[in-house]
Amino acid sequence: MANLLGWRRMGRNGICAPLFLVPPGATEVMAEWQHAMKTRSFYLPLGRLLPGMIAAADILGKQGEKLLPADCILDEPQIERLRRRAIRSVLVKLPDERDDETIRRETEAAERRLAHIFRGAGSDARADLYRAVAAYRRKQLA
Repeated sequence: MANLLGWRRMGRNGICAPLFLVPPGATEVMAEWQHAMKTRSFYLPLGRLLPGMIAAADILGKQGEKLLPADCILDEPQIERLRRRAIRSVLVKLPDERDDETIRRETEAAERRLAHIFRGAGSDARADLYRAVAAYRRKQLA
C-alpha cells in the first residue's frame, strides 16, 4: 500500500490531490490502467503535473530537442528536470469521464460559437479557416 505524503493544491478552485509515495511497480500498473480507459489530452502547467501522469506528445526543449517521448510516465525527477529547463506546460492524458450526451452537447455548443464568430459573407480563405477550426474543435471535444 502506498503511503500518503501529504496534499497538493490543484488549480484555481483549491481542490487538493493526495501525494503518495509510489511503491515499486505501481507506475506501470497506473500506465496500463490509463491506456485502457478513455482519455483526453490537456496542456497543464508544470506546477499541476503529478508523478504517474502520461505525456500525450513528445516533450520538446526550447531548441526543439526531444526531452521525453510521448506516452512516457512522468515521475518526480523528470518533472524537476523539466522545471530546470524552464518548460512551462506539458500535454498530458487525463481520464475522460464525460458520457456521449455531454460530448454531443459540448460539440454542438462549440459549433454554435464558431458559426457566430464566422457569421456573414466572407472569402474562400475565411471558409477554409472556418472548416479547419471546426475540425480542430471536433477533434478536441471527441
